[in-house]
Amino acid sequence: MQKNIHKKIIAYILLLTITLNNNVDAADLLEINAISHIYKNYTESEKAKLNDNTIDYEEVDDLVHLYNATIKNNWNSYENNKDNNDVYSDYLDAADALDTLADSATTEVNMAMYRAQADAMRLNADNSLNDSNINFLNYLIVEKNLALSTKVLFIKYEQSLFDEIIAVEDSNEAKRALETAKLKLELGSGTNVENLTAKKNESDANAATILASSNVRTNLRSLLINCGKSINEDIKIGNFSFPTLTIVDDIDLEKDYKKALKNNLQFDIYKRKYENASTTEVKNQYQILIDAAPKYIYSDLEKKYSDILDAKSTILNLEISKELYVEEYNKAVSEYTNGNISSKEYETYKYNKNVSEYKLASSYGDLMIAIETYNAAVDGLATAGNS
Repeated sequence: MQKNIHKKIIAYILLLTITLNNNVDAADLLEINAISHIYKNYTESEKAKLNDNTIDYEEVDDLVHLYNATIKNNWNSYENNKDNNDVYSDYLDAADALDTLADSATTEVNMAMYRAQADAMRLNADNSLNDSNINFLNYLIVEKNLALSTKVLFIKYEQSLFDEIIAVEDSNEAKRALETAKLKLELGSGTNVENLTAKKNESDANAATILASSNVRTNLRSLLINCGKSINEDIKIGNFSFPTLTIVDDIDLEKDYKKALKNNLQFDIYKRKYENASTTEVKNQYQILIDAAPKYIYSDLEKKYSDILDAKSTILNLEISKELYVEEYNKAVSEYTNGNISSKEYETYKYNKNVSEYKLASSYGDLMIAIETYNAAVDGLATAGNS
């Protein structure tokens, strides 16, 4: 009988060691299955709109929830296995088996060793236990993070279009500079070094244009995949407006912190794990996390607010640059009309104006990303510490 108990203990320890040492996302191991929608019942007209050939910014949350493969897997796993008690039960069975060995131990050393191992198994049981609420919160965190990253992808896609236009402008300007350098060299007023430098600048600008176009395709591909769309579909990305600076003035950090503290999903998990724990050690572990969470949440929200202010500051600086380039361009129009500057000089003034405008427009995307990230923190995704 004792030999059978030994075999059972070895089997448990092997099983539990594998489970603990391989932090594999269970969703990655499951087949892709459609799930019933946990937030609301979508009407047929709503689904038809989501399944048309245009992705609108305001549709991202719904598209990720309904059609992203990882999210569908996660909620399918939740529906089929709301509680994760198998490992918990294995730990407790192993602890009971070790207690049985301790009761029949022939020496105090063996008895103490078995008791210590049994206590360790019970600690592991507490650490492994996730009730259905905790599983739900964990999956919700994954979905919210993916929805946020998809919104960021949407914005970065729009920014990459600006980057592509700027790269083309840079390439054209580099080409004009090379033509000027060649002409000066032919006339004897330039040097070969200037000519070679202009050639290299043109080559670099052409390479940057290729890279910018590649980034557009990469961002679009990632956006389609996150939204559950096929990369082979003819999908259009809907137009949307970047935020104005007035939205920054409406932010109330202290008020938002109270919301973030109330909504924080990781904080809620800490509290639920504390309530579930049966051992003092694990309760103390989560009490420490609970006590520290408000500080972490405030610090995280404050950092994200700082990112918003930095983005606003960048926009204000680019506004000044744009105004200067627009003013210079307007003067150049008059000078060119009167024949006082060459067409290449005029094109350079136009280039500076255009690029300054594109960079300013793109910088509003950085502000939007900062605001979306901040709002997600208020909505429950602020860092609550390290578990």
